[in-house]
Amino acid sequence: MFKFRSGMVLSMLVFCLAASLPNKSNAQGPTAASHAGSYVGAHLGLAWIETENTDLDGYSTPVPGTTIDFSDRTRAAGFLIGHNRQFNNLVIGLEGDITFGDFSAFTFDSDPDERDETAETIYNRIATIRGRLGYSIGRVLVFGTGGIAIADITNKLSDFDAVPPVFDPDDSFTDTETRTGWVAGGGIDLISQTGNWSGRVEALYMDFGDVTNKVDTIPGGTNSRFRSENLVKVVRFAITRKIGN
Repeated sequence: MFKFRSGMVLSMLVFCLAASLPNKSNAQGPTAASHAGSYVGAHLGLAWIETENTDLDGYSTPVPGTTIDFSDRTRAAGFLIGHNRQFNNLVIGLEGDITFGDFSAFTFDSDPDERDETAETIYNRIATIRGRLGYSIGRVLVFGTGGIAIADITNKLSDFDAVPPVFDPDDSFTDTETRTGWVAGGGIDLISQTGNWSGRVEALYMDFGDVTNKVDTIPGGTNSRFRSENLVKVVRFAITRKIGN
């Protein structure tokens, strides 16, 4: 499923290559001081993985609805491709990217009293497709961006019984699925004097919504529910190069 959806990101290569062909309808064609044109690049930065686990029925916590937050920070890197059109100082564009890294967050606090449960969130990869809207001041572009985010996300709850701890699959769950959410952010681009290269710093916020899973506390009876909300924050640098004309 992720391969199918992230194929939308790769399909932008065709769009950007086509858009990079000469187009007389451009209000301002690519020049040494222009942000217009198609580009490819690489990015490197930090990602904060945040999960909010809510014990809806009070299985692990004394009060139903108690939320346990856990997070971690990791390095993140990947590739991007996009295309800009410039109309005087106004710049509009479309960009896609894919990010790789060791995306995970872990906690022992899922059961704060007995501490015999662990919770973990794992991302295999993250892709986004975003529109961009910016204002150009010479070689500097200040922009905002927003769109959709796609990720393979695993949420896990693991329960261990007795001493030494023995894994209890009935009171645990593992849920892996491709999730779609929204992404928003902003940043600053600085193009080189020749107009072919650009450096960037940007921040992105991604919200993949929530998913509810159950543990079999009473086989054949009413299961206890856990809701996991998944968020990602990214701060990164990028270097891009224009392609085509």
